[in-house]
Amino acid sequence: MFQPDWWIYGWLSGASGILNLFNWTSNHYWRAFTSIVVVVGTLETIFLYWSIRHVEQAPLVEHSYKLEEGRNLLLAAASVSLAVSSRLNTDSYSGFISYFRALILIFALIGMVPIIGYSTCFFNRDLPICHYFH
Repeated sequence: MFQPDWWIYGWLSGASGILNLFNWTSNHYWRAFTSIVVVVGTLETIFLYWSIRHVEQAPLVEHSYKLEEGRNLLLAAASVSLAVSSRLNTDSYSGFISYFRALILIFALIGMVPIIGYSTCFFNRDLPICHYFH
């Protein structure tokens, strides 16, 4: 099935997959691109979660989990989680800045957990976690 909005979600999963396929931790370009994917992907995923949740709370939709875009949040959140986890696994912790960076990455990873839970409700509305989002 053709997805007309593939460019919204596709770049994130493609970039995260390519960066994890070629895991060059000593290359500063790899580290810079991974940072871009983590920061921009986290902001994009949180914005998409916020916007889909507000559209779904509209009186005409009424929490029906019928928006097709809600299913795409799972791929975006999983891609960001993959990039964050690869960055956390390959980092060297030697000073205050590296610990602060790791704390930011952990907060980004924790922030993806409710988004993953919310997007799974678009696949199966009868999951026990779905009532937490309304």
